[in-house]
Amino acid sequence: MSNETENKKQAAEDVQVEKEFLVKAGKPFLKQKRAFTTNLQFFPCPDDLAKEKAIDRTGREYYRNLIWTYNLGKFDFTALGQADYGLPYGIVSRLIINWIDNEIIYNSNGKKIKDAYGGYKIKWSETITEFCINKLGITKHSKVLKEIQSQFEKIAGMTFKTVITDVDSREERSIPFVVDKKFKWMNDIVVEDDSWIIIHPVYVNYVLKRKFYVAPNIMKLFLRNPEGIDLYKYFKYIKNTQKTATTIKISEIRDKLGFKGKSANLLRKVEIIADRINANDDSIFIDIVKGTNQNIETVIIIN
Repeated sequence: MSNETENKKQAAEDVQVEKEFLVKAGKPFLKQKRAFTTNLQFFPCPDDLAKEKAIDRTGREYYRNLIWTYNLGKFDFTALGQADYGLPYGIVSRLIINWIDNEIIYNSNGKKIKDAYGGYKIKWSETITEFCINKLGITKHSKVLKEIQSQFEKIAGMTFKTVITDVDSREERSIPFVVDKKFKWMNDIVVEDDSWIIIHPVYVNYVLKRKFYVAPNIMKLFLRNPEGIDLYKYFKYIKNTQKTATTIKISEIRDKLGFKGKSANLLRKVEIIADRINANDDSIFIDIVKGTNQNIETVIIIN
């Protein structure tokens, strides 16, 4: 038995013991846990870091950057990847994760999703081509189909680590995003009718409490600008949880996106994203107040 299989088996056994995390059809609201409450905002690893590869002494190619960390106040979030798969990145990974969130929210009492190991088992019978069109809503071509397979493997191999620090305490937790999986395109198993993934119940709990995903019309606005999806979710979360207008420094946006370019380029990117959001979502308005000098920083105001 491979180490990965053994780890997955152990993860499944661990989840089964945690009865408070069991997700049952028709009962979406679960006991609150701090590690994955609405404090979480997932910013995928920047493309340039996620794609970087190296070669070991045996000639095997592997992904160099397997850790992506950012801070959300008292909440530190880390995504851990596997050397063979790397971390998820790009527009396709965001489309897949958004689809997973949608399935959790709107099929919590359906027949397609059933309990397994205490998590959510999401099944689909489509081929990779049908999945591309029907589930993700993007045009099929060979490059995209390969990217869907690649990003599914990256997502399925990812582990979340969270650290919450208070004045007198520090709480750490690590969970696999996907407890178990079976894809039709996997070569080492017998091909069956369905593909499926089992999502860890802690993540399911988080999604059901937050009840938020990106609507298709908004998603389509950012198919060539994936950071737009991240910032839309972040701005929308702030809007939904704060009673008054909230100010965010442009430097905070830089850190969360892992942006390494010039400040002027980042500002233009944020301005384009804000304009598209303002034009297509009446529930939120994003204003940008430019800094007047190096001591007065540009800020984004969420109304």
